[in-house]
Amino acid sequence: QVSFDSADLEMVRALRRKADLRRIGYNISRLKQRGREIGRTPDLQVNCTLCRSNIDHVGKLAGYCLQLGVDTLLITEEMVIREGFNDQPDSIDKLNDEEILVLAKSIMEAQDVLAGTSTKLAMQQKLDIRVADIIQRLRSQAKPDTSGFHSVPRRVSACHMPWQSPMVQPDGSVTPCCG
Repeated sequence: QVSFDSADLEMVRALRRKADLRRIGYNISRLKQRGREIGRTPDLQVNCTLCRSNIDHVGKLAGYCLQLGVDTLLITEEMVIREGFNDQPDSIDKLNDEEILVLAKSIMEAQDVLAGTSTKLAMQQKLDIRVADIIQRLRSQAKPDTSGFHSVPRRVSACHMPWQSPMVQPDGSVTPCCG
């Protein structure tokens, strides 16, 4: 699993400080190539964490993932680690109605780009619940209703990341999550 949140060099750098999208893309390509050479292909998943800054980047990221031969593009929400943390980008909980529509259209673009390809689009359950009706209304050309976006109840209060996707650090240590 590789986390980067845009197919735009500057946005990746803004969100992930020292990250270099060119290096990430090169390393994914090399990993796939090396896997083919030894007869083992890794299951590659790109995790895009949405925040207010990158809501309109999902479609282009889907195209980039398709180019790289990524197996799954997983779209998740920015997790507020602690209130008042100045360096943390605004979560999608702060989106206004216009921005919610931008997000929904960007996810629709990703769905369209990846439809019928070997790259799957997956969404975190809560995010899927928040945008599914809006996307369906946009696709049917009905007037979208964004009123329920901010009122999706939490199913549980505990974080699942330590059990579903712990982080293995470069030194080999394992942490429960990126936070």
